[in-house]
Amino acid sequence: MASMHVDIVTPEKTVFSGPANEVVVPSVLGQVGVRPDHAQVLALLAGGLTSVFGAETKRFVTGRGFVEVNAQRVTVLTESCRVVDAKAPTDAEATAMLRSAEKAMADTLDGTAERRQAEADAELARAWLAAR
Repeated sequence: MASMHVDIVTPEKTVFSGPANEVVVPSVLGQVGVRPDHAQVLALLAGGLTSVFGAETKRFVTGRGFVEVNAQRVTVLTESCRVVDAKAPTDAEATAMLRSAEKAMADTLDGTAERRQAEADAELARAWLAAR
């Protein structure tokens, strides 16, 4: 089976770099699946669950950013990224994160930096809940 190279990069470090047969990322327009020889795409990334399928499946909770796709490479540039593993927040912790973000959204005005941050925090909390 054909493969492509995938990089997941935050401002601090490269979180993942390796081959994959398929990648699914959360764009602002919904989930986008990418396989080798995909058409070129540049899309806004929403906070959510990113899955990399190869010899083994790896899952990440990624923040907002961009995804760039060409025939043999996928580059995810994201503000934050954590591997879904045993160190991931529990359901109770993720639920508390979501409640806190929803309260912050209710307490702030649309269009403000605080509101945008609360929305991003809510996206990540929902992704942690979906990762379970």
